[in-house]
Amino acid sequence: MTKQSSSPGRGTKPAHLLAATLLAAPLLAASALLAACGDDDEGEAPIPQDLVEDARRLQDVIASDPAITALEEAEDAVADDRPVRAADLLLAGGIPAAGRQVERVRAVTLGTDEGRALQRRAVAAYEARVEALGQYRLALERGVVEDMTLVEALRAQREADEAILAVDEALADIRPLAGPEERRPRVGPGGGRGPPQPGR
Repeated sequence: MTKQSSSPGRGTKPAHLLAATLLAAPLLAASALLAACGDDDEGEAPIPQDLVEDARRLQDVIASDPAITALEEAEDAVADDRPVRAADLLLAGGIPAAGRQVERVRAVTLGTDEGRALQRRAVAAYEARVEALGQYRLALERGVVEDMTLVEALRAQREADEAILAVDEALADIRPLAGPEERRPRVGPGGGRGPPQPGR
């Protein structure tokens, strides 16, 4: 009777090595998964702290816009069908305060190229708001309640407001606002929607 060899055949692992391989497989898979997750995290570079600080400085100035109270007073006068009174309020308070906001944003000292680019965008948007408010005042000064001059002024105001809000959103991508104590900008009468239509 021929005795069968107990040694493993070619290409067959001994039982103890096969068991070790099976036990190691889950560990190797878990290690690969963790490594892949680590690679994903490394792909998202952290935002430089100096850029975050630039964003905070601009957010503080945007949130404390000195023109908002004066513009709201003019909005109330328009809502009460007093366009000439609203024009006077814009001339005396709203437009000068809007001009001060331009200088406040321009005066912020920033440390990064990205921050200064956002600053230039904000300055341009606030300058456009001053120009739009001037057009709006001229329309209201004549007691106009509906005409193309007013429509164009309202459109210009809305475009300026949207540009300011776009800058604010770009800043929030860099430094998300922590909570309600950090106010979002109210860039015009009606909370960023531009001056209201008279009689509404």
